[in-house]
Amino acid sequence: MTRRTRLIVGGVGWALVAAMAIALFVRSRPSSEPEVLMPIAPFELVDQDGRAFGSEQLRGQVWIAGFAFTSCTSICPMLTSQMANLQRRLAERGDAVRLVTITVDPETDTPERMRAYAEQYRADLRSWSFLTGEPQRVRRTIEEGFRRPIGARREVEGGYDILHSGDLMLVDRDGMLRGLYPTDQDGLDALMRDAAALQ
Repeated sequence: MTRRTRLIVGGVGWALVAAMAIALFVRSRPSSEPEVLMPIAPFELVDQDGRAFGSEQLRGQVWIAGFAFTSCTSICPMLTSQMANLQRRLAERGDAVRLVTITVDPETDTPERMRAYAEQYRADLRSWSFLTGEPQRVRRTIEEGFRRPIGARREVEGGYDILHSGDLMLVDRDGMLRGLYPTDQDGLDALMRDAAALQ
């Protein structure tokens, strides 16, 4: 192999290494910010300690909302478990993202029940709030503020169920909804990427 050939091969090799490094860098960067879908209407409920909590306390923060109720035996245990996993993953990555769970059964879910529910899932209450409140206010917050429907309470074997959204909702620092995500692996991964892009 001549000196000229060695230089050409070497140059091609370095070009390939550089291209791979650039590709890895680009892939590791947060994706572009998700588009704004709609504003979340201002709201005020009460948290697991009975303190007023709502959009004012969330102002200037990126946050993720989900809906559940403490007596639920259908989708809520899985949804809340996934939010607990999400809280752990966000903490490991150092992302300052708050989590908010709002009950769809405020007639039953007192602040005390919401606190016990939070403890059941080992929630870190410094960054995850569990909200309830006066029933009409809770319903208005979910249906009008988040535009998520709530079904009528219906009896099922061993208790009752309330149909509600199983998606997680990403909200930016200005109270704008940026995405709806299912709680499967792909949905949670997309949520993590989009939350990082809003940091």
